[in-house]
Amino acid sequence: ILTGMTERCDYYCGTGNFYPLGECVWGGYTDHPKYKNMDAKQLARASYDKFMASTNGHREILLIQSYTDCGIDLFVDPEFKSFKVTFIVGRTKKAKV
Repeated sequence: ILTGMTERCDYYCGTGNFYPLGECVWGGYTDHPKYKNMDAKQLARASYDKFMASTNGHREILLIQSYTDCGIDLFVDPEFKSFKVTFIVGRTKKAKV
């Protein structure tokens, strides 16, 4: 079980060269009229726009000035007709802050 952002980065990146600084997660249902006809690229854009319009700190996390890299993951569960989008921002070991 991966319990936090750093563990997820270490597990999926596997290189140990990425230092996560922030994470934003958003999900919904693929049968919702607003999302059901979107492809992965459109859904990623919609999630980014949602994070940037957020008043809960997501925008601030994505705009951290010291990050140099980011990753995005889209998980779609066809059985439960749901999705989850995760943005992780951070920096590499080589990056100067």
